[in-house]
Amino acid sequence: MDELFDNVTYYGINKIIRNYCHFPSSLPLPVSIQHGWSFVPSLHDARVGASENWYWSDAMAKAYKAKYPEIKTRAVGAPFLYFLKVISYEVMPEETRKGSIVFPSHSSSLARISCDYNQYAEMLSYLPDIYKPVTICMYHIDFERGMGSPFASRGFKIVSNGDSLYEENFLLNFVNNSRDKLYAFSNQMTSALLFASAMDLKAFYYGPPFQFDSQDPNFTNIADYDQRYKQWEINSSNYFQFPDVNILDQQKFSRETLGEENLLSPIEMFFLLSKLAVKKQYLRQVLPDDHLAKKVFRLIKRALIKILG
Repeated sequence: MDELFDNVTYYGINKIIRNYCHFPSSLPLPVSIQHGWSFVPSLHDARVGASENWYWSDAMAKAYKAKYPEIKTRAVGAPFLYFLKVISYEVMPEETRKGSIVFPSHSSSLARISCDYNQYAEMLSYLPDIYKPVTICMYHIDFERGMGSPFASRGFKIVSNGDSLYEENFLLNFVNNSRDKLYAFSNQMTSALLFASAMDLKAFYYGPPFQFDSQDPNFTNIADYDQRYKQWEINSSNYFQFPDVNILDQQKFSRETLGEENLLSPIEMFFLLSKLAVKKQYLRQVLPDDHLAKKVFRLIKRALIKILG
């Protein structure tokens, strides 16, 4: 089954949503979903054709609505928080956890990262013993470019959450790679720091600076993007100061940014998706013949019976 909007397939988000609320697997999701921590609204996560555009927090939903008034927005919380519920995540006892996981600044399909990873590996090697052993979690694009060699040469274990943006088990791999650690590090303000904090790790913004190098010919404002990104880091990094982070402030910031207060129950999410799936806009996208709309209602009815037990 093909989704209507590709951003819901990143990191297995669509699978998480379906598992959480039992929405029929044979129907495309009628929504676009924010896939990562964002500092400014992006056209990529603003889909005019979506019945609704879902964002993590009220602040982000309002920011998108202000920039793209033609879209319909809703704050529902981050898919990662739903995933923790799906897997019934429990924090491991502190005495059974040790060391750190590090998420170096990473590239994307639109922009490559330029960073002195040799310097980063050296900085990590000088960390006090309480932060060791150190595991490096490389993004697949940078791993394929051989960017992990400075870390490997110093004996750090290197792992990855998946070899594609579309890896369905990406967030499961994230949890498995992180849950037995006490600390998380990154030299980039990234979703990984928020996710680690949500898992009860102490998260730190720590490491050498990096630069963006756009690989997209249509992405002509890379300098402006870089400047805005650095301002975003300045505004957020106080919550991840190394080594003396205020853990209560960090967890509060992470919960707010991930939109914890906006989380829907399984039945609330199911009814909302079902309501959106019977709108004409959605039906015309998935079922060109109007009479086939009955099929949608039958699928939703079956799923409703299942979720209500």
